[in-house]
Amino acid sequence: MNEYKLLGRTACSMAERAGDCGQADYAVNVGADLVTAELEVCKRGGLSVERTQVKYVSFSNIPIPHGCSARLGGVSDGPYASLNIGQSTDDAPSFVHENRQRLGAAVGVSPVSLLDMNHGTRVVRFDSLPHGLHKGDACITNVPGLPLMITTADCVPLIMYDGVHGAIGLTHAGWRGTAAKICQYTLKALRDNYGTDAADVQVAVGPSIGPCCFEVGAEVAEVFAAVFPAQKSWLIAGDMLKARQEMLQNQKKNVNENKKYFVNLWRANVLALLEAGVLPANIRLSGLCSMCHSGLFYSYRRDKRVTGRIATLAMLPS
Repeated sequence: MNEYKLLGRTACSMAERAGDCGQADYAVNVGADLVTAELEVCKRGGLSVERTQVKYVSFSNIPIPHGCSARLGGVSDGPYASLNIGQSTDDAPSFVHENRQRLGAAVGVSPVSLLDMNHGTRVVRFDSLPHGLHKGDACITNVPGLPLMITTADCVPLIMYDGVHGAIGLTHAGWRGTAAKICQYTLKALRDNYGTDAADVQVAVGPSIGPCCFEVGAEVAEVFAAVFPAQKSWLIAGDMLKARQEMLQNQKKNVNENKKYFVNLWRANVLALLEAGVLPANIRLSGLCSMCHSGLFYSYRRDKRVTGRIATLAMLPS
C-alpha cells in the first residue's frame, strides 16, 4: 500500500468569489477558505516518492477536522479528473481508492462511505463504522474519531457542529431535501440523541449549485413558493418571497414569459435553519457554485451526469 505524509497546509480566502447567499437580508457569514495540503506519497515498496497538492474547502466556524473536497490533487482522468471520491461513478475503483487515501491524509478524516442517499429526510446515527451502507441523507455521531462523510455533485452539503454536547451531523440537501427541510430533521436528531440546542450549533454550507445556475420549471418553483410563504413572520428580516421574485431568482426580464425560474437553495436552507433556532451568526456559507467553478468542483448538471463527486467530511477529534 502507498504511504502518505502531510507536509503542511496553506489556506486562502474564497470570500470574494462567493455568490448571492442572502447576506444582504440575513446576518449570516459568507466565505470559506480553500486549503492546499502538501502531500508526500511513498508508492508501494518505496520505489518512488511523489509530491502532490490536494485542495479542499474549510470553514472558520467548524473547529474540528472537516472539509469539502475540490477536484484537484487526485489520479482520475477524463470527466472524473482528478480527485473523484464517488464509488457510484464509472471511474476506475483503484483511482477512487487512491483519491480517497489522498483526501483523508490531507484533511485528517478518512473518507468512508456510510449512506445510500435517495433525497429523503432520514437521519442515521452512527456509533461505529458500519459494514454496509445505510439508507439516509444525513448522519450524526458523538463518537470521537468516527469519520462522517456524504458525497454531492450539485446538492447542498451542510456540516453541523455542537461544541457544547460534542456532536456533529452532515446533511445532503438536494432540492427535494431542501424543500422538505432536511436540515431541521438533522437538528432534531441531534437534539433527540445528544441533547443539542439549535442555538449552540455551528453550521457550514458547502459548495453546491447556486441561484445563478439552478434553473427549474414552474412545478419546482411552486414547491418552494409553497414551502416558504412570504407571510411567515420569521421571514420579515429578509423576505425572499415578496411577489415570489426574491425566492425564485430570475435571470432575465422575460423569465416569466419563458416559464423558467432560478431557485436559491442556499437561502432556502438558511431560512429552514433560522426557523429551527440556529443563530444567524452561527451560519457560514461558502457561496461557491459547483456549476460555475468548473476548475474546482464537479457538477452533475454542468457535466450532464458524467462527473465525479465532492466529499464532505467531518470528525470529532479523538
